[in-house]
Amino acid sequence: MASPWVRLLLIGVGLWIGVTHLERGDAFGWLPVGAALVLVYEHFRRGTVHWAYQAFRRGDIERARRRLAHTPFPKLLRAREQAYRFLLLGAAALRDDDHDTARARLITAFEGRLRSPRDRAIVAMILTQVEREAGREDHARRWAKESRSHWRDAEIEGVFARMGLGEEE
Repeated sequence: MASPWVRLLLIGVGLWIGVTHLERGDAFGWLPVGAALVLVYEHFRRGTVHWAYQAFRRGDIERARRRLAHTPFPKLLRAREQAYRFLLLGAAALRDDDHDTARARLITAFEGRLRSPRDRAIVAMILTQVEREAGREDHARRWAKESRSHWRDAEIEGVFARMGLGEEE
């Protein structure tokens, strides 16, 4: 997936080449114009969520927040991008110590169309931490169990061990 700036550059070049050919009467001009229109459509359906998620994976929540702010019309995003957008908004709210907003957005992300079971497990792990910080241990254990049901490996078990949420009895 090309960065937003590369997409915009391709849109501009495609339109320029297409219009130039169409002015000469060459039907070939419809091809780059069509490609540019597809890129415009994809820009509104994908937004900058992918790039924001890459920043989040590197641990740069502030950059993720700035990149999300450049998504033009969030309601037009695909369901998958919406789920990741809510994951990122929840992480940003958690960074701001707004646990209620973080919890609501992360639950929305968990219920959305995340790409993989591992991503769903990560969201459930974050929700486990949110619930623990709110003093709701029963909810935290439920989210920990949910996380384990989606993805189970030594790394996730290590995180839960550090949280004091080892295997259920």
